[in-house]
Amino acid sequence: MHRFFKSRWVQIAVGILGFGLLGGYLALTGDWRVSPIWAFTFPAISFSVAWVFVGLKLFDRLPKLDRYLLYPATAENTSAPVSRDEWALKQGNYLESGFRGKAILTTPAEDGLICVPLLLVGIGPFSAALGGIAFGFIHLGRFTYLECIGKSITYALVCYFILPHGLLTVALGHVIMNGIAFVGLQVAKRKLSEKLRSNPTVDTDARNSGARGSP
Repeated sequence: MHRFFKSRWVQIAVGILGFGLLGGYLALTGDWRVSPIWAFTFPAISFSVAWVFVGLKLFDRLPKLDRYLLYPATAENTSAPVSRDEWALKQGNYLESGFRGKAILTTPAEDGLICVPLLLVGIGPFSAALGGIAFGFIHLGRFTYLECIGKSITYALVCYFILPHGLLTVALGHVIMNGIAFVGLQVAKRKLSEKLRSNPTVDTDARNSGARGSP
């Protein structure tokens, strides 16, 4: 599984297959419907699920799920103790790397890969749930298990409620969601950087605390 997610050729194949399914579906069905209102429902659903996760404190209650499949992404796994703010900044840089290059432009390929088969079999609670699970699975390489569970729930709701209003509506909403996430990361990173610069002792205190707690 490690090699599967790390393989560049697998990622290229997924992108080509996704865009192929998307283009083929649009060409054969002529379904070019786009609903801006329903497109903005995509980020609304995503933020709602995120707020539920935060409100239930799942990241604190389920620390074993707040880990990455391919990368050591928890502060306790780092070689040197860091403050919570410094770790958040590093995590922000890591997540931001997913938006670089052509990554954000390949977003519709994910929708084509998952939604076209779903449209062919029919949209229902079960098929939408399977679509959500597939969406979470393909993101295991860059997000924690818990984040992928959140993505699965979000995309299942997207498939069930938004997809009936057009495949391009889902694709547009997905791009909008990624754009909002990118801007949010920039704002959060700037605030964290300013906070760390104004509090140079935060990192030192964290390291000292870790050193005192070590055997």
